Amino acid sequence: MTDKNQSEITHAIDELWNEYSLNTDSLSKVCRQLAFAEGGLCWFFKTPQSTFPSQIINVLFFLILYFLLDAFQYLISAVLYKNLAKYYEKRNENNLLKNKNDVKRPACINFPAKICFILKIVSLSYASLLLIKYFINIQLINFCL
Repeated sequence: MTDKNQSEITHAIDELWNEYSLNTDSLSKVCRQLAFAEGGLCWFFKTPQSTFPSQIINVLFFLILYFLLDAFQYLISAVLYKNLAKYYEKRNENNLLKNKNDVKRPACINFPAKICFILKIVSLSYASLLLIKYFINIQLINFCL
């Protein structure tokens, strides 16, 4: 194996680690956003009796589900890319890679993240619809008073 090939292989593996890093950074940001969103929403809709209307509890459930799925999307991707990078590092240590073209991403590696993406969009959409419905009901009640 030539030095050029080894350099290309190392670069290809580094790209996998960059994906891993990107996903873990995103996970941290999502978790912070989750904490702020939950606190802000809970505080905003809190009744004088320190409870929440049942409609708002449903909205909060789906918003929390959205953020959890968002976090899982990045967590799953990070774990899969980490394992893939480790796999290719081990193959490289055993001189089983000839050039950067030997480092490939399986077509299915992003499938779990895509499932989380779809589910989180559905969850967020449903939460938004519930919230819109809640505001419409409040407006109708206030209009009738």
